[in-house]
Amino acid sequence: MRHIVDISKWNGNINWDVAAPQLDLAICRVQYGSNKIDEWYQRYVAKLEQHGVPHAAYAYGCYISVNDAIVEADDFMARTSPNAKFLVLDVEDDTLQSCGENNLAKASQAFIDRCKSRGWKVGLYVSHHMYNKYGLNGVKADFLWIPRYGGNKPSYPCDIWQYTETGNVPGIGKCDLNSLIGNKSLSWFTESATQESAQASTQNIIQSGAFSPYETPDVMGALTSLKMTANFFLKPNGETYFISEPTSDAQLKAMKEYLDRKDWWYEVK
Repeated sequence: MRHIVDISKWNGNINWDVAAPQLDLAICRVQYGSNKIDEWYQRYVAKLEQHGVPHAAYAYGCYISVNDAIVEADDFMARTSPNAKFLVLDVEDDTLQSCGENNLAKASQAFIDRCKSRGWKVGLYVSHHMYNKYGLNGVKADFLWIPRYGGNKPSYPCDIWQYTETGNVPGIGKCDLNSLIGNKSLSWFTESATQESAQASTQNIIQSGAFSPYETPDVMGALTSLKMTANFFLKPNGETYFISEPTSDAQLKAMKEYLDRKDWWYEVK
């Protein structure tokens, strides 16, 4: 069996010719909050793709409020390769310190929901000692990833177990190693949300209600993140609406959720 690793700048220069054949999946850090970009992320992704290793992306949360969590999520998505298989929000002690225990769960949910609204598959990584204590057991995500070392599995049902921070993979050296312990297969993780969408029906068309032209960039961003195409129309009163090209069930569902959050009328044809 090959390895599932998570890596960041702390892993430094990796010998990918040696490491890549030993990897099933690499989860790469993109940022530590909005203001600290992991300078190795793009280099890691380029090498992983060169060697055909599936990769995903994670962001260490440093937000101070619900609104700030949404900003961090937007920055995270803007910096993440579109070829990433999924996203992960990393919630640890520094997240607690910056956000405070009263808002931690709510802000973390806002971060995850923001990413999901753009069509991503999103997981939650949370420190074992924090999961129950701060209400994070109520946060809804597509999967749960918990670290616990010393041979002890997590006390809570989860999908990925980070079982050591002192593993060793030739070509990488010391690194975090993970195991799948839930009911989700490796292919569930390595098949992106857009690949899942491609397997679904592609006969759906959605027409939005009219909205202010100032909202157009946000709408276009949502469509782009979902890999949807649409035609925009300008009404005589200056308002705008769009009609999508035929799209998949999963893309349609994500766009409907986006429009519902906007509280806008729409019609599926």
